[in-house]
Amino acid sequence: MIQRFKKLLFISATLLSVYILLNNKIESNINDSILLEKNISIKDGNNFIFNQYLNTEIIRESKNDSIFGLIKIEVEQKSIFKNIMVRNGYPFYVFQNNHLIYKQEKNTYYKGNEIENKEYYYSNSDLWKNQALHQVPLNGEEPLYILIPKNKNKQISDLISSPNIIEKKIENLITTDIPIIKISTHNNSLDTSAYTFVSTKIITNENVKLTLSKMKIRGNTSLSFPKKQFNIIFDEKNKLNDLELKKNVLISSYSDKSLMRNKIAFDLFSLFRNKNIESEYIHLIINDLYEGVYLITEHPEQQFKKHITDSISSDFLVQIDRGPFNGYLLNNKNGYTIEFNNDTELNKKYEEIIDFEQRIIKNLFKNNRDENLTNNEINIDTFIDYIIINELSKNIDAYRLSTYISFINNSINMNIIWDFDLSFGLANYNDGFNHEGFVIESEISEYIPDFWNNLWNSKLIQEKLINRYKELRKDILSDDNLNNYIEELYKKINTSAEKNFERWEIIGQDVWPNKNNFKSYKEEVDYLQNWILKRLNFLDSKWN
Repeated sequence: MIQRFKKLLFISATLLSVYILLNNKIESNINDSILLEKNISIKDGNNFIFNQYLNTEIIRESKNDSIFGLIKIEVEQKSIFKNIMVRNGYPFYVFQNNHLIYKQEKNTYYKGNEIENKEYYYSNSDLWKNQALHQVPLNGEEPLYILIPKNKNKQISDLISSPNIIEKKIENLITTDIPIIKISTHNNSLDTSAYTFVSTKIITNENVKLTLSKMKIRGNTSLSFPKKQFNIIFDEKNKLNDLELKKNVLISSYSDKSLMRNKIAFDLFSLFRNKNIESEYIHLIINDLYEGVYLITEHPEQQFKKHITDSISSDFLVQIDRGPFNGYLLNNKNGYTIEFNNDTELNKKYEEIIDFEQRIIKNLFKNNRDENLTNNEINIDTFIDYIIINELSKNIDAYRLSTYISFINNSINMNIIWDFDLSFGLANYNDGFNHEGFVIESEISEYIPDFWNNLWNSKLIQEKLINRYKELRKDILSDDNLNNYIEELYKKINTSAEKNFERWEIIGQDVWPNKNNFKSYKEEVDYLQNWILKRLNFLDSKWN
């Protein structure tokens, strides 16, 4: 399968290069007006799509059950592509010379191809329209007819428009000193349900490496954002600095205008545990379209595998995500997902989860005895560090969303952390912006598994928590150390951040769920830095 895919990539790249050399023109940036030509009935529209054929001479205007709109767009002479903007994930069908030449199905994204080696593009469009750029390959100079489902709540111009294309040299990104990952989907689309084969270029100051990979869009709430997040699986193991490239996640940080919150959490927790959660900033280009600055890191499953020494073990990884959590999970598996499991005995795994909860809730800390904490079956130190990083960051999703528990070698660990987009004073709900108060004592406490509250309310756990925090505060979490770290991080990505916010013009704009809208990137970083210092002062007053 892989060999066949490699051959297809080579053939398509060769043909495309020849075609470009012969035609040597991509359509210029013309801000055409998009006008509705006709209303099309459900029956006719579905027939056109099914037959992949649209006869413009016999199209009937529908006055009753029209669900489709038909748009006519003229094409420039000798153009090989027509640039159009269409709402992200919205279906549309392009016909030329009566034949279907291009389409996007519902909930698919990023259809296109890599053409340029020295340039990249993006479109300066209204972000509220949530539209994505499509470069439709042309088969001549005949006009295009675009069939698109109508939406009673939106104007046609909200669904489809003509872009203002901005072209930049890739050299501008290389000089920022963070790597570039360049993706070609080879005229396929990316979606949320299945992986798509893509080719990937990893560009650094030293070299360019070409590899095959698979990619899909990931996320829950983030799916509604125009800047998507991705899972990517590389065909061969590679490295990007110290980061292993095998199964990775590309984090978009769309809501986090500092671009730092996940990075800070990963780096601090790595220092807590003396085990690295590697992550690297990169520029992402998909089909020559610049998508901005991303943070690439190891997928939680890949992080988990690094802790496993036996490939045939019964170790497994559990994710806590979106409860409900009532009782001891005895009759309810909702909210617990087994993410990685070497064997098929799922019921046995759920029994282990139940047993883990019962031991904490019923027995383990009942008498607050030291000997209860010496049991290697539950690695309490990892739970303590998990609580500290989530309370330090005031992560409003902590304990109940994207929370991973590792069952390894008969030991239960919290050695993986994930998803800090809305932390460190960002969120405008659940009191997330306030530097005071504990997440675990907030209004979300009723939505988290009971064992967390039992841990939190244990006198012995509180003693260990305070002692560990004091230890970290002397070095890793000292004011000077954190100030220096954030200032160095700012120096590293400031120039790259400028490129990101040229692509996504959200500085000073209202982006959910930000409490504040600062007028510059520097102000975003300053707020983050000052908020952390205030948060530490609050924790000092409680954990002393």
